[in-house]
Amino acid sequence: MIEAIIKYSHRLKRIPKRLRYVISSASGAIILFIAVGVPYQQAWLMLILLIIAGYALTWFALLEDIKGIEWGTLFILPVIWTACWYLTFYMVPMRLLTRLVFSVMYPAVLYVIISAMNIFNVGVGRSIQLHRAAQAANYFVIVLVYYLVTRVILSFSMPCLVTGLLLGVVTFIVSIQHYWTLSPSVTISVQSVRMSAFQALAMTYLMILMSLLPFATESPLPIIVTGVYYVLSSLFAALGDEVLLERRLREFILVIIILALATLFTLHW
Repeated sequence: MIEAIIKYSHRLKRIPKRLRYVISSASGAIILFIAVGVPYQQAWLMLILLIIAGYALTWFALLEDIKGIEWGTLFILPVIWTACWYLTFYMVPMRLLTRLVFSVMYPAVLYVIISAMNIFNVGVGRSIQLHRAAQAANYFVIVLVYYLVTRVILSFSMPCLVTGLLLGVVTFIVSIQHYWTLSPSVTISVQSVRMSAFQALAMTYLMILMSLLPFATESPLPIIVTGVYYVLSSLFAALGDEVLLERRLREFILVIIILALATLFTLHW
């Protein structure tokens, strides 16, 4: 079975890489367009199928030189993007135009993700600028995904402890991927795991606390939580570079002040 898969993968490598990106993104869009037509009661079944499809399409797009921990880190963002984008659809009006817009935006972002993953996989040594561009694109998608995931979790109106734990798990997974991209290899450093665990714990407590506060509406809550995640992840990423940390410290302080004011003004006193 394994030999057959390896032999088949060698045949797929004959397809130009850029063409594989397009095929994967277009196939994902078609699958998603069909999936969003399924009733909400069967969404969980479609979600599982979409996660499998997202993993398989990413594998098809990348193929070359996937080793060690890369079998996880290279696939985290495409899979989570697929899952959260699908679940987000049920939070907007179900119309044909909405389905078309969602189906178009999904492959566009997926193409960007796959391109970035390819750079982390095989192109890191070619250009520092290319690596930094991939990091920027990857981080932008992570923040977007984090916002969408927070919205989805809050939409289920679960107990605050469950909500916090779910967000903590998601935080740990995306943080592992984010810190790994700073210095891609076939293993994950202990420091990356520690930072991810600390950040997951911090976001878990934050979500529990925010769930207990008397907000007038939950609409600003995902933005506030995502803003805190952005500050923490950017701060940890800059800790190893004193020059970068000093330059971005003002930005972090400004974001924290804005988030604090947003929280105060949206509370129901």
